Amino acid sequence: MLNAVYRNIPLMHPEVLGHSTNEGADAIKLAVEGSLGLPVEYYVLVNLEGFKQIVDALGGVTVNINEPVAIGGNTDAGVPPDDYLDPGPDQHLNGFQALWFARGRWGSDDYERMERQRCMVDAIIDAANPANLLVRYLDLIKAGEEIVYTDIPRELAPAFVDLALKVKDAKVKSVVFRSSEEFSSADPDFAWMQETVQKAIDPPPRKSVPRGEKRNPADDPEDACAYQPTEDTIDALQ
Repeated sequence: MLNAVYRNIPLMHPEVLGHSTNEGADAIKLAVEGSLGLPVEYYVLVNLEGFKQIVDALGGVTVNINEPVAIGGNTDAGVPPDDYLDPGPDQHLNGFQALWFARGRWGSDDYERMERQRCMVDAIIDAANPANLLVRYLDLIKAGEEIVYTDIPRELAPAFVDLALKVKDAKVKSVVFRSSEEFSSADPDFAWMQETVQKAIDPPPRKSVPRGEKRNPADDPEDACAYQPTEDTIDALQ
């Protein structure tokens, strides 16, 4: 639970990491590194208001919406949503709408919400093309004031620009950990998780999957985020 790591490490174990300008963020870096077996050198932290402004500065993002996504509402308190994002392919969202697409909870579970967040990351990569960034550079700089935090040294900024352009052209995949026989968030098998991540980064030669054996949970966001409305959604639209 990364949100608990961010909040509770500084609260319950202050200065356990030694000199740190953001104990919560540094604790998350260690938690992710230990869970996935990947070195985490730096972090970028964007608050919710910053997320909206960055999406707006990019000119919005485009996603497929397979079923209505609630805006507002509180399931536990029985408070209904204020509105919904309507289903449909290639829905162009502004910052406010993108935030609710990524975090809307009413009528969906955490795994459905995480699925939408993966699609939002992919949409932001698509929206952040070099020409777009040049035109909107000043808007992005303004959006970064007091809403974006990072420990990336200023002198490494040019290298990260080069890296961002490579990510733009890369084939992005996601590794999905859902509750199953292999995975439990309450009692994670870290060795299995790390092995799964390594297979996604450097997959073995492709071969047919024996009957009864499950595929690696790494997938292509283009497939996972395609427009695939549910039967209930199709009936509602008709």
